[in-house]
Amino acid sequence: MNQSKREFNFGHSTNVIIKKLRTTFDKQIVPPARFECLPNELFYEIFDYLDPYDTDQIFLNLNIRFKNLLTQSLLPLKINLSNKLNLSIEERCRHVIIPNKHRLLSLHFNDPLCINTFFIQCNIDSSFSRLESVILNGILEEKILVILFYLNTLSRLFSLTIQCEKTSLLNIADIYRLIFQLPVLKFNNLSLKSASDSSNTLIPVSINVKFSTIEYLIINMRCNVDEITSILYHTPHLRHLSCKQLYQANKITGKEVLLTLPHLIYASFPHCLVTFDVLEVFIKKISAQLQVLRLVTSHDEAYLDVNRWERLIKEYIPHLCKFHFDYGVYHNGTSDVIPDHEANTQFTSTFWIERQWFFKFTDKLNCFLYSIHPISKQWFNSYEQIMGCVNQKTDECTLKSNNISSSFEINQACGPSIQMIIAGYSPSTWNTFHLDRMKLCFQVIPFTHLTIHSNKIPLEVLLKIIRLLPNIIFLEIDSLSTASFRCLENKDIITMFQSVVINNRIRKVKFNNQVETVRTRTLMYLCPRMEYFEMIYTTKNDLENILGFISMKNSTLIPHLCCLSLCVRNVINENIIENLHAIIDFERLFHSQQAFRDYTIQWIQDKIFLQWKL
Repeated sequence: MNQSKREFNFGHSTNVIIKKLRTTFDKQIVPPARFECLPNELFYEIFDYLDPYDTDQIFLNLNIRFKNLLTQSLLPLKINLSNKLNLSIEERCRHVIIPNKHRLLSLHFNDPLCINTFFIQCNIDSSFSRLESVILNGILEEKILVILFYLNTLSRLFSLTIQCEKTSLLNIADIYRLIFQLPVLKFNNLSLKSASDSSNTLIPVSINVKFSTIEYLIINMRCNVDEITSILYHTPHLRHLSCKQLYQANKITGKEVLLTLPHLIYASFPHCLVTFDVLEVFIKKISAQLQVLRLVTSHDEAYLDVNRWERLIKEYIPHLCKFHFDYGVYHNGTSDVIPDHEANTQFTSTFWIERQWFFKFTDKLNCFLYSIHPISKQWFNSYEQIMGCVNQKTDECTLKSNNISSSFEINQACGPSIQMIIAGYSPSTWNTFHLDRMKLCFQVIPFTHLTIHSNKIPLEVLLKIIRLLPNIIFLEIDSLSTASFRCLENKDIITMFQSVVINNRIRKVKFNNQVETVRTRTLMYLCPRMEYFEMIYTTKNDLENILGFISMKNSTLIPHLCCLSLCVRNVINENIIENLHAIIDFERLFHSQQAFRDYTIQWIQDKIFLQWKL
């Protein structure tokens, strides 16, 4: 069966017949005794999953009923052509596509050979009266303009995706001119992978131009500001814009183009290579109704000017709800590159907190990354959401991705949420030089979240980092090096361990490696104020050891721990819930008054939450 059939679900499609045919059956109705007695509605659902040619081969000659369903039906067809299919493209054109072209809803090509073979056998014209979606993957550059000319005859073409590997001979402006002439097009994704700076995408502005109906535009290629401005001039109905790479033009045209984009609410620039001065002028032209802005750049330090961002957003992007910003500084481990402490602190002002946009600083092996993102559902919010559900005494709890109120209240109570991520360092790269370079950053910025994505971080290094970050509330690490535990034989390390235990404020801990008793106990000793602990489930024996340790130490060593989360994403055929009940019953034989009082167990998505009262 062709599972890709379900992927086509373009919002502007008006597949009315399909909607009318779908029926919700009463569970109390006794199912038919024979396959052929099933209702037509159910067979239409089955046909929608199958390739049309396979459907004909299976059902056409079974009986007169199926023959009528397939030959006289107005059920739309979704065609996905690939050279991996058993039947040749020629045969499919002859027996399926041409006889049923008035029924085609979508026509997707997966390689250039399919495209060439199809257009030798058939031309797309107005007889494809219901065709709404066309995908041309791997189309040859010499075919694009001709095919676009034929597509102009389609009265219901809402979605068009074109992907071309080579465009050395093409004038890209000519492609867009033909795309903009498609009468009802709503979605367009144009991918030209080898388009160079010399490619011409600048579309002349004409007084009597016919504007495009496009609402969703993905420009999957290099484009300078003048070129994208000329494109946007022709798309006044645009709602969603994404440009893969925005680069600085060598020459500025100097001609001012006024843009009218009253519906544009989303803009994304995942690789922005222009200066902040150039981007600011461009943003002011498109920002009147903008609600979502995504920007990734590593050019021009002016992007870290917090005051400038605040003025731009207040004056020109008043409706902005979601701001995703990443700025990278590449250093290759050199000592002369240090984090910008001023930018780190200013991105945590009231302006950003009120909008629920939070700062994240990432220290990679060769890069510093400054990020601003809206608050989102993350592991450290799960505990508050689970607590809210239990306090309401609900029998079932479903977490929704947009339920952020509790986490926002936590952030308001604890001050600004500032996340520090350390990633990509191997044990051999941890050294005194690196910690000394980051020391000022750690001391100046009140980080509240610490995430370490590094393999087997030495315990001594973890202690030094936590000691430099006294405001940490959330701790996430991938793994600890057990070999490094020998450092606890050193008196100075023992003193530092005891100091960290006394002074740290860590309340929530996530351990991304598989459960290992020594590492888990070490983290619990290290974080006595821990309320929530998350780990990956491995075996029943490991679970017994962890729960046994918690039951013994819950009233002394870890008196605040009241929630254990088990990640069970890759667990198959395990009776984990039953095992939890059995282990807790066993522990209560020895700690009847203390162990897991009034506990509850909830399995939500890929996690099991064990929660109890203290």
